[in-house]
Amino acid sequence: MSRFVRVSTELPVPADRGFAMAHELAVFEYVVWPVIRIVLGKEHRKAADEAPASFKAGDRLEGRLWFLQLIPAWRHQLEIVGDGPAPDGGFELYTHERSGPIRTWNHRLTFEPTGENSCRYTDEIELDAPAMLLPGSVLFVKLFFPYRQRRWRRMLARGR
Repeated sequence: MSRFVRVSTELPVPADRGFAMAHELAVFEYVVWPVIRIVLGKEHRKAADEAPASFKAGDRLEGRLWFLQLIPAWRHQLEIVGDGPAPDGGFELYTHERSGPIRTWNHRLTFEPTGENSCRYTDEIELDAPAMLLPGSVLFVKLFFPYRQRRWRRMLARGR
């Protein structure tokens, strides 16, 4: 049985700029630090270094997941399945992901304009895991995604 978690925040950046930033590996690495680190395979890392904002629908990434920068975990797989204008305005990046015992970790990032230089950024996560792991996974998401969004606001406040 899948569970959905949705978390939103206001960002002081135009929706199209926030959406473009969501494609940058350096932005991802900043907003998840130090809770999570994903060490990409050589081919994916090389592609990310050569074109840091070039991820698009159809791209697949895989790497080793680490918690708190120290604790090795399982391999994480991500496929970008949606990338572009959202049906109701704004922009959307949608991924299908899986990691270790987590069967489904689908992530929808939306950037809806709220003004000329602001947007509502929403993370919506669909989780499916064995019954024994699902409550802990949902708790992790409910704590981690507000943290990610604080990191987004902090990064933007610093002039990024």
